[in-house]
Amino acid sequence: MFACLKAETAPDIICLSKGLSGGCLPLAVTVASEDVYRAFYSDDIGKTFFHGHSYTGNPLACATGVASLELLETNPNFRNLEQQHRHYLEKWLKEHPKIEKIRTCGMIAAMDIVTDSQSGYFNAIAPIFKQRFLAEGFLLRPLGNTLYLMPPYCVTSNQLESIYQAIRRVLDTII
Repeated sequence: MFACLKAETAPDIICLSKGLSGGCLPLAVTVASEDVYRAFYSDDIGKTFFHGHSYTGNPLACATGVASLELLETNPNFRNLEQQHRHYLEKWLKEHPKIEKIRTCGMIAAMDIVTDSQSGYFNAIAPIFKQRFLAEGFLLRPLGNTLYLMPPYCVTSNQLESIYQAIRRVLDTII
């Protein structure tokens, strides 16, 4: 579920938000290791860890978060999403001359679009591609010449393939 698990690291503090409620309601949480928790556990206000999110404690958001996590734990698509990304990247985009630096990690796939301009967030291809993806029926927002995909946890294999097919069609328009 978390990049730190994939990297086989154990952070002392991790702040979570956005996806906790499946994007339905604002919700955030800070999780600390037992050592950090104990270091601040005291009735002495001088030892207080004065940190909190503006999106904590809402009972409706918390119930939504619990339901979202339960769905996430039982959703087979989520567990296989990185493998699905790799499959569709291989099938639709791996050999495309306008794609380089393909990478995946968990739910996220990213690739760089080859252009005549300098790579980076200010590459002018982003707004062009955004409009073309909208015309295809997908809201994909390239950051400069880098295209990131992070579909919702409930995406089906057919839906994911449709996204990759649309990317291929849009890329074919710039050759």
